[in-house]
Amino acid sequence: MIPACLPPREVSRPKVPPPNACDTHAHVFGPADRFPYTGDRSYTPPDAPLEKYLDMLDTIGFARGVLVQGSAHGRDNSAMLDALRQRPDRLRGVAVADGPRVEGEMPDAGHLFELFQLWTPDVATQHRILVTNPAKLYGFPN
Repeated sequence: MIPACLPPREVSRPKVPPPNACDTHAHVFGPADRFPYTGDRSYTPPDAPLEKYLDMLDTIGFARGVLVQGSAHGRDNSAMLDALRQRPDRLRGVAVADGPRVEGEMPDAGHLFELFQLWTPDVATQHRILVTNPAKLYGFPN
């Protein structure tokens, strides 16, 4: 039998909420009848819908949040993507995806770049991944 997790505890407002704060790791789960859990999961969480998460952000005074795909849903990102579609102004997400697998010996940097170009043939997307996104994330000039 797969063990159940305890439900999330009630939140309480901190004394001084940080301005423009961003919660950088949270999960949404379920409802299980709409977004089923994967059969090989190691735990079964209670439903943790977007509304509860947004209430928690509001309670603690956080403006934004980053949702991370929970392993109970496996590689089906539907619950998280549904939440992101509902609140693109406040939320971003980190998905889990099947990617190409490298068998055997690890390729060298040149081969990795060739694989990257094969997996990401669009030059504009390559530029976003290699130049634009790191510049934004780490403050590098474009």
